[in-house]
Amino acid sequence: MKRTAILLILMGCAFEPHALALEVQLDVSACNLTLPLTPTVVRAECGSLIVPENPGEPTGRKIGIEFAVLKARVASPAPDPLFFFAGGPGQSAIDVLVQREKLFTEFLKRRDVVFVDQRGTGRSNALTCGFGDVAEAVIEDGDLMKLVRECLQQVKGDPRYYSTKFAVEDFERVRAALGYETINLIGGSYGTRVVQEYLRRYPDKVRSIVLDSVVSPGDILGTEHSLNLTNALGLMVEKCEQRPACDEAFPDLRESLAIYLNMDIREKRIVEFRHPRTGEWQTQEVTREVIDLAIRMYAYDPASLSILPLMLTRAARGEWRELVAGATLVGAQMDGMMSAGMHNSVMCAEDAHHYPVTTTDTDNAILGRITHVINLICSQWPTGAPDMEVHQPLESDVPALLLSGEMDPVTPPRNGERALRQFSNGTHLQAEGLGHFVFSNHCFNKVVAEFVDTLEVPDKAEKCTAHDWSSSFFTSMVGTSSDVGESND
Repeated sequence: MKRTAILLILMGCAFEPHALALEVQLDVSACNLTLPLTPTVVRAECGSLIVPENPGEPTGRKIGIEFAVLKARVASPAPDPLFFFAGGPGQSAIDVLVQREKLFTEFLKRRDVVFVDQRGTGRSNALTCGFGDVAEAVIEDGDLMKLVRECLQQVKGDPRYYSTKFAVEDFERVRAALGYETINLIGGSYGTRVVQEYLRRYPDKVRSIVLDSVVSPGDILGTEHSLNLTNALGLMVEKCEQRPACDEAFPDLRESLAIYLNMDIREKRIVEFRHPRTGEWQTQEVTREVIDLAIRMYAYDPASLSILPLMLTRAARGEWRELVAGATLVGAQMDGMMSAGMHNSVMCAEDAHHYPVTTTDTDNAILGRITHVINLICSQWPTGAPDMEVHQPLESDVPALLLSGEMDPVTPPRNGERALRQFSNGTHLQAEGLGHFVFSNHCFNKVVAEFVDTLEVPDKAEKCTAHDWSSSFFTSMVGTSSDVGESND
């Protein structure tokens, strides 16, 4: 697993947000969007808006904020487009477009869809750290501090100006430059924080919002990751016990999970496994913390969660080969998908100052050391004054649709319930059996599109929430049981 993945397990000068120089000339032209190792080509209209890196110094260093627009497939489109805000923190919105273009098809029947790479991500002066191809699954605190120092030497920008409040001003500049009077907002995971901050600062520019996999203002990123993943695994055990094929295959799954969670997170093991991409056998020293990362990523989606009963049963017997291979694959998949520097800038400016001071002897819980790791990073990462506003609730009557997955290991439904209190005209839908990012499900995708069109939650939402979207569980490495008639799309 590359060292960049380890950094990801895981302000600034005061300025008046409304005092923006918005009279700019914007060059927008046709473009073909691609990603390395991906055959997809997305045709869009792309542009770049030059903004000051430090809004408090408008004549200082400039950076480009890159965006892509999918134009509506109708002669007379609605005047208010949909702006998509990516998650992470650190994910590129334009990369999401290339990877998941079809998710936005329904919206294009009525309106434009705009993707802006948040400053520090993707094509907008990404704060990336390249550590080469050396695999290190076990990393000590001193080595982590060294990697952070190396990262700071590589990033091309001042990390103090890459938190949410600066990004919101960029998005407002893009809106104004493109000539849209009002816009609809949709964000996933961390992107829901960005949506709420934009609404806080520019309420008169927002027609509607959709929050998918919600981060509510009171949520401190990182502090509940362990609890949320543990709860999701507990729900997984319950679902397995309720399905005869899974329960028969793994009658001791509850005990196996307990055995795994009681393993020492720092005990080092030598594991021989076949690399999932090269097929070559290799030997690696790992700890349970490495396996925790793989389990967390498997738990994001019902399709991948379906193999976890089998994986956890083997792990409890000391058979770590498949999970180490999985952790290696996760690390490879994350490489290049997230901006480590921007991630650190957000976490350190907005969340880490709420953490307790931790030691290397933190509890043995799954992901139990995550706040300790982030604290170490933030002890060296440059930030300005902590951004306290993102944790203050707001009040709004804007039409709001909130989505939560029952099995979400990161942003569970209770987050959505807390966030809903801010919206007098809001609705919270919970998706049974789904995990992180409900909007990717075909049924909820259509609900969201109709909501944005009509500003009302359609009747079809009841059908979506009544269905259990869980996937069948793997009972062996060759296939799943047949307990569930329909799988998640």
